[in-house]
Amino acid sequence: MMTFILDFDHTISLNDIITQILDETGIHEWRDIENRADLGELTLRECLQWELDHINITKSEYIKFIENNLRIDYGAKELFEWIKNNDYPVYIVSDGLKEVIIYALNEIGANETPIFAHQLLWDGEKKIGIKMANDNCEHNCANCKISRVNTIKEKHPDNELIYIGDGFTDIQAAPLADIIFARNNYSLSKYLIKEGIVHHTYNTLLEIKERLEND
Repeated sequence: MMTFILDFDHTISLNDIITQILDETGIHEWRDIENRADLGELTLRECLQWELDHINITKSEYIKFIENNLRIDYGAKELFEWIKNNDYPVYIVSDGLKEVIIYALNEIGANETPIFAHQLLWDGEKKIGIKMANDNCEHNCANCKISRVNTIKEKHPDNELIYIGDGFTDIQAAPLADIIFARNNYSLSKYLIKEGIVHHTYNTLLEIKERLEND
């Protein structure tokens, strides 16, 4: 029996809606903010808080932007169908936005999947705040993926844990899993290679489905 944990941005999706919105609205400083986080000058929580604070659009514009711009990995639908058909538990743990993830899951028929992510808060059309996935933690995460992984492992103690991700926010959590799939040539795979941690790379989620069903 397997349990699956997936990241979202650049894992299920092929793009990052948060940074795209910032670019489209002329907020290009996010690149410098992320560079500073990579260098350890800012925490991941401070980085994401800055990005979400600087999203300045109406709710209608936000929804329209998701509909027009979100790109989903073409293997996502098949992977989630295979997971569902085998009755495997699956969770999404992401530093992205819950509304974007819900839209994607509806598109691939996986809308019952539990989601741990951030949310924008609205009063009618106006953004009035942010609901982070959790309070600040000892690791200074925005969404503490380490804690999420440990909690999910405790819930399914006899299952083999499969972690699927791509980026910097997955680096600490992914090695807690039994099997890691890291998107090829992204931060997570580069880190795992550097540290000599066994993992599989993928270019599309379909490759993961085909590999696991043939093992």
